[in-house]
Formats: sequence, structure tokens, C-alpha cells
Amino acid sequence: MFVVKQTCMSTLIDADLLTKQICKLEGVARRTVTKVRSLMRKGDYGRIHNDARRSGRAPAMTGHELCNVFANPRMLMTVAVRALGCSTATVSRGVKCHGSIFYRIRNRPMLTDTTKNKRLVCVTRLLAQKCRSDIFFYSDEKNWDVDPAFNRQNDRFVSFSEPDLDDLMVLTTKYLAKVMMLGIVASTGDTMSPYWFPRGTRATSAEYMDVLADVILWMHRVTGDCSFIFQQDGVSIHTAKID
Repeated sequence: MFVVKQTCMSTLIDADLLTKQICKLEGVARRTVTKVRSLMRKGDYGRIHNDARRSGRAPAMTGHELCNVFANPRMLMTVAVRALGCSTATVSRGVKCHGSIFYRIRNRPMLTDTTKNKRLVCVTRLLAQKCRSDIFFYSDEKNWDVDPAFNRQNDRFVSFSEPDLDDLMVLTTKYLAKVMMLGIVASTGDTMSPYWFPRGTRATSAEYMDVLADVILWMHRVTGDCSFIFQQDGVSIHTAKID
């Protein structure tokens, strides 16, 4: 089919049609017409009429080439593309064709022997406490953005009439406004209603102690006469020593 198009293009070129007109008539790219013109100037009519269509894709890669390049499994794709002299799509296609899979490299904290020993001591102590206790309470704070979120590219406003200008605007601040929330969940599945700290303020140790007074009352209502353990992280408002 492409050979027929090449023949038609050469005929139209002989008829002195412009490249733009040929592209529109034959539905081909401008680069293709330019290439045929170049071959005609060189007198290489055999390639125009007899050659099969050349695929736009690069030739498939062999498994041997891939194994040589990816001998190191952590070889970066950019480095492999540069070494093979082809595109990223060609390398990805070659890897898939030979049954290989790209895995995303993930990170994890590097634990030294000292850190491992500390964690082992903490876990052992925690398990020992759990054997003597019936209920655990876990707490944590979270900062929430209160500014409206929107995606400039994907969020759209649909209107069947002339929209109001205010409907097309999302009001934001230079520095995102945040509010802190305290959440507590028990090992039995009970959850305390979220406590929201005053907006625009940072929680202090004194304020946290006032909140804990209400939290302890709620924990006693949940546990009744059972013993319990309240667990929290080591942020400054939790570990501060105040009278």
C-alpha cells in the first residue's frame, strides 16, 4: 500500500504540485513527500517504486543486547538508552518482548545494629505491657490544609450559559492555612471524636494537658474497670516537663 502511495507521490511531483497539496491529497506527512522528492532528484527511482515500506519503529532488540546492558539490575533507563543509542520506548518494548519486567525501586530506612537493638528492646517492653493490659489507645496529630484544592488542568466548570466570574475562581492563600487535629483510636475499635485545635495556632504543652483531661475521661468510659495503656509519639508537646 505504501509503495502505491510513493508511486502516486512521484507522479504528483512530476505534475509540479506543491508539497502541501500532495500531503493533503495522499494523507501523508510533509517529511515523506520531501524524502520522495530527494530520491527523485538523485534519480533513485528504484527505491521509490520497488522498496517495501520502512517501519517508523526502530528494529527489535535481541535478548543478548538487553542482557549485556542490564547486567546490572539497577541500571538506570536513561543510561541504558544512551548506551544503546535508541529511544526509551524501544528499550521498554524490548524488555517486555523478552518476558522481563521493570520494577520500581523503593526506599526504606537504613537500620544499624544499634537501632535494631533499641527497637527490639522497645517492642519487647511493649509486648510485656500488652500481656498485662486489656486495651491500648493510640493517638496522633495531623495538620490539615483548609485551603480549597483544585487541579488547573483537569478541574473544569461546566456552564450552559454565560458563567459568573466568581464561579470560575478558587480563592487561595500564599501560605496554605492549616489546622491541627488530634485523633485517638482504641485496640477495641472505639474512636474518639476528633479534637480540632484553634485555627492558626500551634498546640502548646499546657493546651495539650488540658485536652488530655477530657481524653482520659473518655478512655475511662471506654475501658470501665479494665487497665489500659495510652501510647503517643515523641513530639515536644508530649515529652515536655511542666508543672
